[in-house]
Amino acid sequence: MSELTVYSSITEERENMYMLLATLYKTEVTPELYDMIKNVRFSEEKELRTGYEKMHDFVSVKRHDPITDLAVDYARIFLGAGVVETEQSAFPYESVYTSDKRLIMQEARDEVLYIYRKHGLGVDDKYNIPEDHLALELEFMAYLCSSLKQKIDKDSPEEVVSNLDEQKSFINKHLANWVPSFCNDVKKVAGTEFYIGLAELTTAFLTMDLNIIDGLLVQLNQKARI
Repeated sequence: MSELTVYSSITEERENMYMLLATLYKTEVTPELYDMIKNVRFSEEKELRTGYEKMHDFVSVKRHDPITDLAVDYARIFLGAGVVETEQSAFPYESVYTSDKRLIMQEARDEVLYIYRKHGLGVDDKYNIPEDHLALELEFMAYLCSSLKQKIDKDSPEEVVSNLDEQKSFINKHLANWVPSFCNDVKKVAGTEFYIGLAELTTAFLTMDLNIIDGLLVQLNQKARI
């Protein structure tokens, strides 16, 4: 068994988390997803616990129509439905948080589109959202994790390091640069503890994941020098 295989399980866990977060930001919570969150065994990582607990507490309480409650909150927070001032929403686009006039389809969108195309990836027209939507950026990180597992299976340390370097670069340039501000806005305008918890979980996970990547790179570089 290759020494690299020890990294497979943590990479799969990271991929699953990125896909879960992407799903929660991409569309309203479905009954199936609601039940999954209610029954899922949450991580014991203390950094993630606060956000997890808020989400789990919401779905654990018996409510008349929680799916509709969450759909209304999702539409108001992320789509601006029914709000008078834009400050009452948190639009999940990198361009909004990195452009002077807080507009969509700006330089950040062009940059991530270039990166997606470099990997041969397209965006599903079904959702009709700009490429720098948070859900799509999180899906790209999940894609990189999936690709990393393949490189681990190939037993290619150089390719593994290259992939981790790209993951670190993408987080720093296209997630860490705006998601904390975005999540702070979500916490200010959310009407349910569920989405407050999601915002807290998102920022905590990205911080933790950068530390994980740094740790993996240190280990791999040390082994390369032996």
